[in-house]
Amino acid sequence: MDKCSGEGFDTIDPASVALEACYYKQFANGSYAYWIKKPGDWRTNSNCYCYALNVYKGGFCIPGASNILSSGGASPSVTPSCDVIRAAALADGARLVPRQTALTTQPATGHYIGLLARASACNPYHCWREDFHAIRKDATGMWSWKEPGGPASDLDLFGNKITDPQAARLPGNYDQWCGFFWVDPSNMSIGGNFREDYKVAAMANYYEQLLGAPVSLAPLPYNATTDGAFDSWAAKGYADDLLWESKRGTRNWDAFYASGGAAPPLNPNAGAQGGPAGAAAAAQRGLA
Repeated sequence: MDKCSGEGFDTIDPASVALEACYYKQFANGSYAYWIKKPGDWRTNSNCYCYALNVYKGGFCIPGASNILSSGGASPSVTPSCDVIRAAALADGARLVPRQTALTTQPATGHYIGLLARASACNPYHCWREDFHAIRKDATGMWSWKEPGGPASDLDLFGNKITDPQAARLPGNYDQWCGFFWVDPSNMSIGGNFREDYKVAAMANYYEQLLGAPVSLAPLPYNATTDGAFDSWAAKGYADDLLWESKRGTRNWDAFYASGGAAPPLNPNAGAQGGPAGAAAAAQRGLA
């Protein structure tokens, strides 16, 4: 409750405030009521592949209907290389298409997506684990993407509209292009990690039982300014990535990787920062 405000409970429009904003009031008998603005299921309980396919499944969609890329469940962990990702997407029902076709046309049915991968890698601020990513072509002809827990975006790391996803520098260091695909989600087999207990309603029920007090949900109109913003953790990570990406090809960049990632940080505070910038350069090892 220390992050909640005691002013504005009844007067502030929840649609106008940032996500996670919290307000409370105290009654004469000493009890409290409070509200917190939380992101909805489409933001928190979906990922890049679900977004690229334009579906909501109540969880994370994973290429390969049997969770082939998942480290959990019954299937073994599989490194998400481009070979694995392509095979998994094709098994789902996607079809490879030429680059020029995806960039210059719109299909009569379905739409185009791109798939990417990254190996474990680091910059002076933080590291990434092996992972895959998906990006889709919208009706506008531009491309957009979504990270788990975050909003959708049609901008690259530099704030430019994405016209060519293969050439764009996207947040997250996805540096391996796995191909363009045509997809028709209505005729695909889409599997993944779908959990009812991750949904907002399930969390509300959990807190109601935990607190022993009634918890209700009320949908709000979407506010692009507040609800479409990245949270502070992700925004800081992307800012760090942009700073480092702007150094590509410089002696600082080359020295960092030539020394196995042990080069000094770009600024003296990089090693002391929290969130995605919290890893000091000394933690980066053996990645060229």
